[in-house]
Amino acid sequence: MREAAIARLSAAFSYDVLPLDEFERRVGEAYRVATPAALAELLADLPADAAAEHLGAGRALVPAPPIGGRIGALFSNVERSGRLSVPSRLSIRAVFGNVELDLRDAVFGPGLTEISVDAVFGNVEVRLPTNVAVEDNGESILGSFVVRVATRAEGSLARPLGTVRITGRALLGNVEFESGDSDRAEARH
Repeated sequence: MREAAIARLSAAFSYDVLPLDEFERRVGEAYRVATPAALAELLADLPADAAAEHLGAGRALVPAPPIGGRIGALFSNVERSGRLSVPSRLSIRAVFGNVELDLRDAVFGPGLTEISVDAVFGNVEVRLPTNVAVEDNGESILGSFVVRVATRAEGSLARPLGTVRITGRALLGNVEFESGDSDRAEARH
């Protein structure tokens, strides 16, 4: 029961329902309380499902499987998509290989996510959700390093859920990051 309460607090924090100091206070309190009633009181003001409140009604909070801190393709192909959990630091390497990540439905932690990419005679394609801000610090040497970021509609009040900082290089290879809806992304391929 205590683990479920902490998981609910963690979900509320990850979806910006609770600020950091309140999250830390409540997690500490969750370890101190002795009764299920006290745990229930600790969670009473939180939505039943923080993700549903944040993302819209009808979408349940399901733990996202982690990607892990490193993805590599050496003379091979790696593809990932779906509701994945993106670590705060992700390293992608493609050497004579191909990596394709569709992160449009992924769960990003609050704050900064750093994605480091190296493509050497390889290809890396990453699709990002439209609700993240993007910083591009990539470079290419006899290759291509492209970042296409969708612009939010003028007057949109939606704020980015976090920032993705892209670093790395393409050496005789190709790196593409694109944010936007699936129709636009699929139309290019």
